[in-house]
Amino acid sequence: PPGQGGGLRVPLRAVGAVARQAGLPLLLTLLERSDMAPVQFVDTLLCSSFAPLWVELVFRHGLMLEAHGQELLLALSPDGVPTGHFYYRDLEGLQVDWELRRHLGCPAPLLPNSWAWRETYGRWASTYSDFVWYKWRVSLFDYLYLVLREVELSLREWHERDLVRGPKCQEGELTTRFSHHLFTALEHAFNTSLGPRYDTLRSLHRFLIALAKLRKLSMRSSPPWNS
Repeated sequence: PPGQGGGLRVPLRAVGAVARQAGLPLLLTLLERSDMAPVQFVDTLLCSSFAPLWVELVFRHGLMLEAHGQELLLALSPDGVPTGHFYYRDLEGLQVDWELRRHLGCPAPLLPNSWAWRETYGRWASTYSDFVWYKWRVSLFDYLYLVLREVELSLREWHERDLVRGPKCQEGELTTRFSHHLFTALEHAFNTSLGPRYDTLRSLHRFLIALAKLRKLSMRSSPPWNS
């Protein structure tokens, strides 16, 4: 769909789809226009830009996106250049950390039938869907596995077919890079060290425990946050 200023907002799932005119996947077209190595380009496009946004939404606003390629959109300028912005659609998948939002002083809307929250607003059938850690898990898994891993598979295939140049994307390289940016954003926000870094897709439960400790820190009287 068109965005502001005549640009486009493209669902991430369409990044690997065939473009109408050139007959090439959109990401491959973007790579051909760039002078960056494929992995570095995707790092800039999808990893270093989205990781701090995810951290800010979760800990500064108490919001968790269902961040898969259908709901998350990439903004492009009128000439097809990524702007570095993301958009989100279909708020049915948006999850809220109400307790944290109350602590942060965020506005609390008066929602009809809030006394019957699950019956009125419940969207996930899982037993754990009321838990914040589960909302984190869904959001991160969607992006790590359904977005970055799919892009990684495409890069590896294109490299084997000599469609892209530069070093071959290694298995787990994109999810590891995204994880690195997550750690950086969290450490900056909370002015703390989280220790050795790792691929959060492979150690997601371990990372959720680290997030829970940071949330506990946020729930103190003066939540630390570095802009």
